[in-house]
Amino acid sequence: MKNINFKKIIYFFLFVSLIVFLVFNNSGVLKYLKLREEIKEINIQINNTETEIEQFNAEIDSVKTSLYKIEKIARVKYHMIGTKEQALKVEKKE
Repeated sequence: MKNINFKKIIYFFLFVSLIVFLVFNNSGVLKYLKLREEIKEINIQINNTETEIEQFNAEIDSVKTSLYKIEKIARVKYHMIGTKEQALKVEKKE
């Protein structure tokens, strides 16, 4: 009877030790879960960046082909005016 109880206790401690080792070692379950979460976050960042690149490419294509876009950029960014237009400056009163 003592021998059977002793074996059960040894098996129990071996089982608990194995579980603790699998969960808490350097390449254990906790590290695996943490790395899996990081991979998900990185994949989300990659998808967002790819979407942003597609939007930039679409904007580049529209600027290359649309005269309206070219004129808008020239007026806003470079403060250009048309040949039959006059520039007016408005001063703010304080």
